[in-house]
Amino acid sequence: MNHSLTAFAASIILFAACKKDDDPAPPSGGTPAPAVVTVTDIDGNVYNTVLIDGDRWMKENLRTSRYRNGDVISTDMQNAPATMTGACGYPGNDPANNTIYGKLYNGYAVGDARGICPAGWHMPTDADWIALEMSLGMPLAQTTLTQEYRGATQNVGGKLKATTLWDSPNTGATNSSGFNALPAGYYMQVSNGYSPVGSVAYFLSSTDAIPGVGYFLRGLSADEGGIDRNMQAYSQGFSCRCVQD
Repeated sequence: MNHSLTAFAASIILFAACKKDDDPAPPSGGTPAPAVVTVTDIDGNVYNTVLIDGDRWMKENLRTSRYRNGDVISTDMQNAPATMTGACGYPGNDPANNTIYGKLYNGYAVGDARGICPAGWHMPTDADWIALEMSLGMPLAQTTLTQEYRGATQNVGGKLKATTLWDSPNTGATNSSGFNALPAGYYMQVSNGYSPVGSVAYFLSSTDAIPGVGYFLRGLSADEGGIDRNMQAYSQGFSCRCVQD
């Protein structure tokens, strides 16, 4: 499988539960363990979070099966584009992957006004992603580049990737940010196919790359230490992380 979203993009369409503060200051005396801040979705799934440069992100992939108002998200990924309906599926088309890798959501689900993130949280914008990348050392001049792995010299992708569950060589992986990116793969509606887990991770943003066509997203690869910024059609399925309002 081609590990770069750029290759398969050409074949389709290019184109709450906690307060947003710094972690509580420890009481005087001793060195207590850092506070663990969690957020819970409408299904009751509990997610660990991480504070990165003042923004609190989920450190697990979203796995809700319902919108914030309780409405069920369709699982018919193949036919969703015909009605521009939000849908989700399991990485590798295997429900057993849900607990670790979360679900893959199409762009229609991301853009649905009912919301897929918990109350007080939102899908990250392209600007949210850029702020995260710059906090990990990406040069400003690289932030808006597309179809390439940016920040490779600074190992920005490696700082985001988990150190386990990725295929070898998992280039640069340190997870020093605590983001814990996992390789859930992707869903391609044009072939109604799911990639295997292990080699790539893609995360949707809520920012249109081409209005009415598709969103910006971020890509990580087992073979790369940088992070890709690319564009994909609403019909495709990718992982989602939420960031606190």
